[in-house]
Amino acid sequence: MKTLWTLILAAFLVLLLQPAGWAQEDRPIVEQWRDVLRFGIDTEVLKVIKSIADSEEQSLNEELTVLFAESLNFEVRKAVLDYFSARKIRDAEGTAAALLAEEQLQDSRVIVACIRYLAAIDSPGLESRLLDYVDHRDDGIAETAITGLGEVGTEASGQFLLERLEDPDYPAEQKPEIILALGKIEYAGAVEALIAIVDNRDEERIWRMYAAASLGQIGDSRAVPHLRALFGESDSLIKAYAAAALAHFDMGEVEGLLQQALRDANVRVRIAAAKGLANEQAKDSVDILIYKAKNDPERQVRLQAIEALGVIGTPGAFGYLRELYGDTIALPVYREAAFTALCENALQDSLDVFREVIEQEWGSKDQKVLQFTAKKLSITEAPGLKWFYERFLGSPNVYVRIYALRGIGRNGLRTFREKVEQVSTEDPYPAARQTALSVLEEL
Repeated sequence: MKTLWTLILAAFLVLLLQPAGWAQEDRPIVEQWRDVLRFGIDTEVLKVIKSIADSEEQSLNEELTVLFAESLNFEVRKAVLDYFSARKIRDAEGTAAALLAEEQLQDSRVIVACIRYLAAIDSPGLESRLLDYVDHRDDGIAETAITGLGEVGTEASGQFLLERLEDPDYPAEQKPEIILALGKIEYAGAVEALIAIVDNRDEERIWRMYAAASLGQIGDSRAVPHLRALFGESDSLIKAYAAAALAHFDMGEVEGLLQQALRDANVRVRIAAAKGLANEQAKDSVDILIYKAKNDPERQVRLQAIEALGVIGTPGAFGYLRELYGDTIALPVYREAAFTALCENALQDSLDVFREVIEQEWGSKDQKVLQFTAKKLSITEAPGLKWFYERFLGSPNVYVRIYALRGIGRNGLRTFREKVEQVSTEDPYPAARQTALSVLEEL
């Protein structure tokens, strides 16, 4: 179902702007993509792979796997693996593993791409192979192997990487990746070594930043006072990493520190602190987050504060978000953030407010609020949304009507079938008619 709606949206703008009488190929778009994958030139193939990835279409996985195995173009092969990695699609696993077994015959870039893909899908047996690659003569392969161990490594890998970190003869340029991998593995045996790096002001900046991040992921309480001490430094990036790391610890222990970080002059530190407070336990931070959402001079801090308020979810937090969503003076970007937070954390309790705001905005010249509201509800599956889709179907705004159709299809609301049929034949916009026809196939 999700694939269908993404395909519709991907074609929407093209159809909407289509001139009258412009000839369309009758064959389904997926069949056209299949032909390009089989016979198209590399530039065409890359565009189609992007379209497939955007739509999350998986009926072409076989063709993509063949393309990966047979193409002579590295960018094409990488594009296939990037898509498969993002969606955890295992279809190319056998081919990628076979290519690693023939390492000497392969372009090093292909080896790197295969390692990344196999790590992304957590391919069985990959860990032992990656341990061999950590000492590889090709820096790119070695670095990718270390990163891969961060994804699939066990405690044994943690010990192996810690030994390389402490080995003065091991290439220093690979050690930042080792520091990060130790955190991703959550290797407790590395805590003392990472604390030593964090405490050493003469150490490389990137090492200290990554060590702070890894201490957060490991979550050993011994690290808290050392991360706290980083707030006394002048380097804003180190402070930002410290704030982000503290978010992994018990909120009762670090909430006050994150509140103070919200007052730091550096925007990155404030963003990290607001993100760290996006925790149900951070109830004592509602007031300062509301203040930040209203008054911080940086947009990204305000947006992150709004998101955090939705996660904390106290009555006061939700009350402010509902007020902000309906505030006609506030910028649409903040109203949208408030609406999204409510949808994701308090949907059913906010439906009455949503109705009020929709009626308030219905005749507005600027339709941004109605459009982002309809768009979000079009991808929401929940009871109680029938009124919204019916209202949106009557909008003079074609975008809002199409979002209504998508929501009807996603929620399987068969009671709308007659109205959807009417749109499929009478709507003046091709995109709306095409969307309605697609929805009818699902109702």
